[in-house]
Amino acid sequence: WYTGSGIYRDAWLIFANPIHIAPWGVYYTTRRVDDDESAVTVETTLENSTGRARTVTVLQELARHDNAVVARTSSKTKLPAQGGERLVQEMKIAGPRLWSVEAPYLYTLITTVKDGDRIADRSLTRVGIRTLAFDPDKGFSLNAKNMKVKGVCLHHDAGCLGSAVPREVWAHRLKTLKSLGCNAIRTSHNPQAPVLYDLCDEMGILVLDEAFDEWEFPKKKWLEGWNVGTPGFQGPASFFREWGERDLRDMILRDRNHPSVFMWSIGNEVDYPNDPYSHP
Repeated sequence: WYTGSGIYRDAWLIFANPIHIAPWGVYYTTRRVDDDESAVTVETTLENSTGRARTVTVLQELARHDNAVVARTSSKTKLPAQGGERLVQEMKIAGPRLWSVEAPYLYTLITTVKDGDRIADRSLTRVGIRTLAFDPDKGFSLNAKNMKVKGVCLHHDAGCLGSAVPREVWAHRLKTLKSLGCNAIRTSHNPQAPVLYDLCDEMGILVLDEAFDEWEFPKKKWLEGWNVGTPGFQGPASFFREWGERDLRDMILRDRNHPSVFMWSIGNEVDYPNDPYSHP
């Protein structure tokens, strides 16, 4: 597991109008799927940094691969001065194409915020229509179809290529894994680069999204090399109280719209022998 150092993933500086969609502020979810219709909910968190209240219009459009819009809804909401609001909207899609591991169909959700006649913000989100179910006797079902989850754990590096992994390398690895019968990935042991989730959406691979390797208490690790030197305590445990809740929240907000993400993991070896969570 090569951790890397420095900035090894893309970084963005986001500039927004005073009235805008909050970071990771669009939340899409499938509520119901029937043979001929699907119901989805879109929740949009808006922010107003101006000194007066503003009434805005939020337009949601769901488009197919060919850009044809298959569902649309529009609502108005009032944003308080120096404040925000969360708007919930519903849409129905006739003859929906479902996202599955065999046929991972993706739609584009277009969210447009209008301040009067002016477009204040716009967001594009790739989404899928699918349902998940977990039963203690029957196991896991995707779109009401029972299936086995056959996956592997992938760290965020690419071996000798290090931590700045090109999209083409991820695509090749995932294609190879799927050809071997793999249909799921566990992100051990931290949120990974957005490109991995995008590829899993496109290729039909389920994702168990994992947050941490350890919590408040560190594990003994090889610090100089595998089976080299003396193991010691070193890792993110010393930052957990300050950053744990914020990092977990950000991971969920960032990744919640990916149709490939079907489970969340709050930690890896958090019950290590020297941790108090399971030890007498």
